[in-house]
Amino acid sequence: MTHTTDGGGLEEARLLIELGVEPNRLMIGHQGHLDDRENDEANEYHINIAKLGCYLQFDRVGSKNYDFDKQARKIQYLVSRGFLRKIVVSHDHVPLFLC
Repeated sequence: MTHTTDGGGLEEARLLIELGVEPNRLMIGHQGHLDDRENDEANEYHINIAKLGCYLQFDRVGSKNYDFDKQARKIQYLVSRGFLRKIVVSHDHVPLFLC
């Protein structure tokens, strides 16, 4: 599983595949916010990652930039294009509480 922050997942996937990692063993994480570094909802960018054979991880739901409805739209788009089995929904959001 990779970590991305505001983009870079497709580039990570291509680099790792070029270095010999099997795409079906790659999960590109933190999808759902400025993934192509320009667009907040980069559906075709996600399709390109899925077409490589990688998994897309949608997480951080409820965080400032990872709105639930936005995540749902992105996931629905991928499902409608036949990529249901390339989607992973998880959670990677740790709020900090100061006492």
